[in-house]
Amino acid sequence: YMDAAVQQNYPGGVPKMGAVKNADGTVTFCIAAPNKSNAIIVGSWDDYAALDKNVMKYQDYNGYRYFWITVNGLDPNTEYPYYYAVDATTFVGDPYA
Repeated sequence: YMDAAVQQNYPGGVPKMGAVKNADGTVTFCIAAPNKSNAIIVGSWDDYAALDKNVMKYQDYNGYRYFWITVNGLDPNTEYPYYYAVDATTFVGDPYA
């Protein structure tokens, strides 16, 4: 039901957990999920739809797998609930939120 995660290094090369605001106004979300193969972010900004555009990229770093994605167009003054769907079987909130 979703595209496969693609390997791509986290911006800057070192994964930072949780939601990180970037200088250009985007937000990069990251979660560690060792031994998992796929993850997608499901956010209120997309009416909680599991969209292919929200399939996360991954980076293996120091023996762990991190999934990450950068999202455009979020209002910095708005709280947006979201969760991660990992391998389409585990649904978890962001422990760093």
